[in-house]
Amino acid sequence: MTDQNPYGQQPQQPGQPYPAQSYQQPEPPKKKPFYKRVWFIILAIIVVIIIIAGVAGGGDDKKDTASANSTAAAAPEAQPGTESGDQSGAQPGTESDGNVMQLVLESDGAPINASWLQNGNTAQEQGVASGWTKDIPADTKWDALMNNVTGQLDGAGTLTCRILWNGEVITESTSTGDYAVVTCTPDMDKM
Repeated sequence: MTDQNPYGQQPQQPGQPYPAQSYQQPEPPKKKPFYKRVWFIILAIIVVIIIIAGVAGGGDDKKDTASANSTAAAAPEAQPGTESGDQSGAQPGTESDGNVMQLVLESDGAPINASWLQNGNTAQEQGVASGWTKDIPADTKWDALMNNVTGQLDGAGTLTCRILWNGEVITESTSTGDYAVVTCTPDMDKM
């Protein structure tokens, strides 16, 4: 008798647990082109919004500047306490021309590291002696508000800062200790 398989398959070989099977590896999914990906679409939308905002808002600045210049060129009206021809541009309640803000740092002997803000710009000098001063011209009180002074001792002692407006002390502060730090900012109410 011959071994025949009623299903038409080859009989299993001895030592083989399962009949041989053939597998095909699945094809990897094809990548979408970059312009069809979500991150690219979002980026494109953002760029378009920025371009539209730039084009739409770009022309307004020139119109605002032109109208401001024409308003400034118009004849100034007399304000209380001023003559009708005064064109100094000073804000009401401020003096113009000739104002001086003086920044002062004093110590009991230790060298000072001085830092100050003058019209929005920071400057520094290291190892200065007691009595250090910096004169800053200011057209108006409003200009002077952008100034301040900070000092730090290079050792132990007492450090004082002062701000004078046209010779009068408007701010004063003192600090004592090792490497003492002190800061003075202008007090507009005293100007």
